Amino acid sequence: MAIAGMVVGICSIPFAFWACYGPTTWMPILLVIAGIVLSAIGMMKEPERKGLALAGLVCSIVGLIVTIIVIIASCACAARYVDAAGLLLQAAGN
Repeated sequence: MAIAGMVVGICSIPFAFWACYGPTTWMPILLVIAGIVLSAIGMMKEPERKGLALAGLVCSIVGLIVTIIVIIASCACAARYVDAAGLLLQAAGN
């Protein structure tokens, strides 16, 4: 479990950048949750591999933070484009 948590935690960091692409927004969130769960189980059940589980937990938390930042930035960019489109439509109507 500790190795699986570490692998999933490491994979959650690059997949976090897929959160800005609409249909796959859920994928990095699932990876982060799976990494945290697997790492926590690995810490409890495999004390000799506690370092690997801790690395997986840290990577999963970093992946979570990056995912949240990417989602917020994507929403801010989308709102900016919607505002700009509204201004263009308003200017075209006058």
